[in-house]
Amino acid sequence: MMRWLALLVALAGSAFGQLTLYVVDGTTETPLANNGVFQLPAIEAGDTQSVRLRVRNLGSTDAQITQFSADGVGFALTRPLPPIALAPGAFVNATLTFTAGAAANYSANLRMNSTTAFVLASVMVGPTVTVSAGCKG
Repeated sequence: MMRWLALLVALAGSAFGQLTLYVVDGTTETPLANNGVFQLPAIEAGDTQSVRLRVRNLGSTDAQITQFSADGVGFALTRPLPPIALAPGAFVNATLTFTAGAAANYSANLRMNSTTAFVLASVMVGPTVTVSAGCKG
């Protein structure tokens, strides 16, 4: 009897929608683990950098995105506003943009429902070019 109960609980859990958050580079999806860290490439002060995100429903029933946000200085998330319903196999794309301020390290919490990923960005001072007046001789 206990084996049947355990099997029913396992099957019931697998029937729900399962939302997974990815970073997308071209056609490659890299999952962002809950409490995982994603490091953006270093950029220069004043520059802007964007990364494409995707939330995919890997489950066998509909799932809802009820929270999808990024908080942190210089970070902005462009996406449809929750709630967002996703059928099995469906996905929604979003864009996380970082606008670099002064040279420093920055971070943001990227949240999708109960999944949180930590996004890190480093801003460096760009090279300077000095132009001297021509020599007379």
